[in-house]
Amino acid sequence: MRPDLIGCGLGQTFLRAGLDFALQQFAPRCFALCVATFDRRAIRVYSRAGFAPCQLFTQTTNGGQYKLIEMIRRADLHAPTVGGVGDLSAIGIQRYALKPTPSQEKPALR
Repeated sequence: MRPDLIGCGLGQTFLRAGLDFALQQFAPRCFALCVATFDRRAIRVYSRAGFAPCQLFTQTTNGGQYKLIEMIRRADLHAPTVGGVGDLSAIGIQRYALKPTPSQEKPALR
């Protein structure tokens, strides 16, 4: 999204357009994304679109280390459900019961 449009209430529309495109072109079972923990505005947009946090980790990029949250949601989720992603087991995906690797600063979110 163009920086001058951030904060104008277009996040859901922008995200929905990207998800719809990916769904039509690639037919995924789920969507996953990573977002910096300091980007509360983006986390709110993703949460409202049905994404739920599943893992917290530290990534070295752009000359620094940043805490990121991995978020996931079912691809066929048309409306957000209470708790976010819905039942991922129905499409053969465990709700990211990942064990932290030694490079991860904190264990997986619950």
